[in-house]
Amino acid sequence: MWELGREARSDMRVPARVFADRELIGQIAADRSLEQLQNVATLPGITGAALASRRAAWAMTSTAVCGCLRCR
Repeated sequence: MWELGREARSDMRVPARVFADRELIGQIAADRSLEQLQNVATLPGITGAALASRRAAWAMTSTAVCGCLRCR
């Protein structure tokens, strides 16, 4: 698991966590998936952490990785 703490961006409400191995995290970092995950971490109502799994991809919508109460 990889984590971007709340301090990664001033508007993040919760940490952002990615469940991936080293090879996959390199691929995820090469596109805009981490940026999208950080965007999810700013949503009102999100609790705990914004989560992404090995299927994270830039084309994924924010609700696919969103952990807020509205999207569960």
